[in-house]
Amino acid sequence: MSSPRTRPRAPPPRTPPCAPCPHPPSLSPQFYDASDTYENVLKMFNNVFTSLFSLECLLKIMAFGVLNYFRDAWNVFDFVTVLGSITDILVTEFGNNFINLSFLRLFRAARLIKLLRQGYTIRILLWTFVQSFKALPYVCLLIAMLFFIYAIIGMQVRHPWVQVFGNIGIEEEDDESAITQHNNFRTFFQALMLLFRSATGEAWHEIMLSCLSGKPCDENSGIKEDECGNEFAYFYFVSFIFLCSFLMLNLFVAVIMDNFEYLTRDSSILGPHHLDEYVRVWAEYDPAAWGRLTLADMYEMLRHMSPPLGLGTSCPPRVAYKVE
Repeated sequence: MSSPRTRPRAPPPRTPPCAPCPHPPSLSPQFYDASDTYENVLKMFNNVFTSLFSLECLLKIMAFGVLNYFRDAWNVFDFVTVLGSITDILVTEFGNNFINLSFLRLFRAARLIKLLRQGYTIRILLWTFVQSFKALPYVCLLIAMLFFIYAIIGMQVRHPWVQVFGNIGIEEEDDESAITQHNNFRTFFQALMLLFRSATGEAWHEIMLSCLSGKPCDENSGIKEDECGNEFAYFYFVSFIFLCSFLMLNLFVAVIMDNFEYLTRDSSILGPHHLDEYVRVWAEYDPAAWGRLTLADMYEMLRHMSPPLGLGTSCPPRVAYKVE
């Protein structure tokens, strides 16, 4: 290391993404029967931004090398996005309308995702969702079991002493009934779709009232009674909404909040995100990856790194240089 008397230098500026913000708006103003001039302007914007992103990708490959470039998942994402954007331009120009690959335009909007790695808070939120995916399958399995049980109960129509909701007739002329051709308990799949609609809160009380006793029976059900339905609908739907909306779905929020609290806990506790920040800041002061820094650069690096690994930007330089 060199002498601590060496004059410190400012950290090298980080390379910003090539204008990801103005590009997605070039997709949003598209509308039917637009003029040729308007379409040409949007096409020009797309070509300009695609060229900028391609240039950024090429410069990174030249700077890091092919192997080091593709070791970073974000670089792989950038490379795939650039390839998709170039393919979109080639298909648009030379496809002659024989090939309709309009989904390639999604690669243009995907460039906005690059902003996720620019902000620390956004990365924390993204990492929270990634960590939550480990526990969310168990919550989904619990909700699937709840839907399965209630769907089986709702479609039971041939029980000797309980006629539930699967035999309720569908009156095409009755506009007041919520039991329709596409919203009923006749099959297991339709019962699941009805329960999913009820779980969202869409007119679940109307479906409940349409399942009460006194409703006409389906002619093809083989039921001799004139009236179908059951007062059991009150307990059935109220208990389902209570368990699903007020308990089960809130487990998703609980899992996400628990992971968010874990990632934003006391800053003195080291976590993976602290190591990621250390690697990022070190790379700014050691772009050639020599694995060593001058003493002055080390002090500046510690000042531009948040605690607990660093001193923080609020630390005065005279305090930082007292560290021996």
